[in-house]
Amino acid sequence: SVMFIWGCDPTVNTIAAEQFREALARRSEIVKRVLDEYEGADLDTLADKVYEACKYYGGLLVVDVDIYPRPKQEYSHIVFPAATTMEMNLTSMNGERRMRLSEKVVEPPGSAKPDCLIAAAIANAIKAELERQGRYDLAKRFEGFDWKTEEDAFNDGFRMAGKEEIDSQGGPTGYIATYDRLRKAGNNGVQLPIKAYKHGRLIGTRLLYTDYKFGTKSGKARFLPTPQPDLPPQIKKMMGRHKYWINNGRLNHMWQSNYHTLRLEFTKDRWPLAPIFLHESDMKELGLQDGDIVRVWNDYGSVRAIAITSDEVRPGEPFMAFGFANSPMNNLVTDFVDPDTKIPYYKGTVASIERIGRNESLIEEVSFKERG
Repeated sequence: SVMFIWGCDPTVNTIAAEQFREALARRSEIVKRVLDEYEGADLDTLADKVYEACKYYGGLLVVDVDIYPRPKQEYSHIVFPAATTMEMNLTSMNGERRMRLSEKVVEPPGSAKPDCLIAAAIANAIKAELERQGRYDLAKRFEGFDWKTEEDAFNDGFRMAGKEEIDSQGGPTGYIATYDRLRKAGNNGVQLPIKAYKHGRLIGTRLLYTDYKFGTKSGKARFLPTPQPDLPPQIKKMMGRHKYWINNGRLNHMWQSNYHTLRLEFTKDRWPLAPIFLHESDMKELGLQDGDIVRVWNDYGSVRAIAITSDEVRPGEPFMAFGFANSPMNNLVTDFVDPDTKIPYYKGTVASIERIGRNESLIEEVSFKERG
């Protein structure tokens, strides 16, 4: 009955995104109508009516946490503004297990807070309400969130790994890391797991498994044969009716889900819509020129894109960029989730393509030169 969307936008980047938005719009609207109808009511009444709308009428209360306005907020009822890098003290770790402390240099805008303090505020509010109702046993589940700073949360979580009910990437030596020690480590940080603190330095682990011992009964690594799985049945069902295999991925200009880079003038002008790169033979067959706007569709949804000729793709196998809020490629992605890995099948689907038209003002800043 409650959807918590934290630092991501499933309305753009989930599987079967168009169908997801339709369901989200329908269910969140039920709660919006209740909020409108009981505007000005006391909070207890409002909470009861929202609960009834969700439990008995299919409503969905949508709570969002993010640093920017995003399309998902069209469906949200509660939005918590979050602080980001340089607006807070942030401990983070990259793909080589290197943990660093990025220190706060400016105040976050308005009432924005670090994620951990937003979580703490929610937990403390729930705890206070449960205590007000006399439900003390349940309230105990929300104890321990008396954090005032990001460092409090770090000390209570990462550094307490291995303690009762605490599990984090710090492992049994996470307690060695402190804000002060990470501050002194600077941009180099420390590679986890931490071995020791000696001579004023955090000593990390550059390479794992140098002793050739692995977490198996024998201590040896196990390499398991994995057969190539068949295509998802949802895709096979569409293959006779949709001609093109659409590869789904990221452009070099995009950072993560495009949440920030799409706000930059260069990126926004360079890619006003998601590009779809097609082989020259496909462009000719479809009667397309570079810069034409096309409709790409299948059984799951449809989306617009800017067609661009590319020698980096094979005939019949275009590549389309994901992460564009105004033309989400994931509208076309099926709802298949691998039963073994629980990973959605994001990277490909089948679809049809047709020309819509052309808008010269839209593509003034778009380059059609080959990237090679």
